[in-house]
Amino acid sequence: MNLTYRIAINLFKVFYSLGYRPKITGNRKVPKDQGLIVVSNHISNYDPPFLTTLLDGKINFMAKEGLFKNKFTSFILKKLGAFPIKRGGVDRSAIRKALEILKEDKILGIFPEGTRSKDGQLQEAKLGATMLALKSKTPILPIGIKGTTNPFKKLITANIGEVFTLDDFYDKRLSKEEMKEASSIIMKKIKELL
Repeated sequence: MNLTYRIAINLFKVFYSLGYRPKITGNRKVPKDQGLIVVSNHISNYDPPFLTTLLDGKINFMAKEGLFKNKFTSFILKKLGAFPIKRGGVDRSAIRKALEILKEDKILGIFPEGTRSKDGQLQEAKLGATMLALKSKTPILPIGIKGTTNPFKKLITANIGEVFTLDDFYDKRLSKEEMKEASSIIMKKIKELL
């Protein structure tokens, strides 16, 4: 963990403890010496920094490409472990970067819905998180979060689930329907935590 990341996490912790009074349940210890995919619902721009305060390991987030247009913001985001992904198609560069993170036994953070939910309701998952989990055979940690949409007005909660795998789907040539079935398992795990 670099110094920039450590400083940022401590600042995030102060911000969330003062502004949100977070209530956190579940196990904050992550498995060591193996890659991990952290998946969560996505309701606010405050979600990624909040999630980084929950676990003892550094989370490397996929983030929309537009956030990297400003040089200063791009520099900070990259120091915090974020990397860009293009929307609206297959971004092979982002996929390679994500698989590299997992191969190095690091933590990858991804919002399976692909974008923020405007009404706070869980949306259908895109297939990206599922594809990465299957290709890398990496365990998945689901987290359900609430209250990040209104800073200083709502109690924020995070419910950290149990690590699981999609091993029933490993080493198979899957149809689109089977991929959707695997994705629905991920979303079901998140929904149970909300």
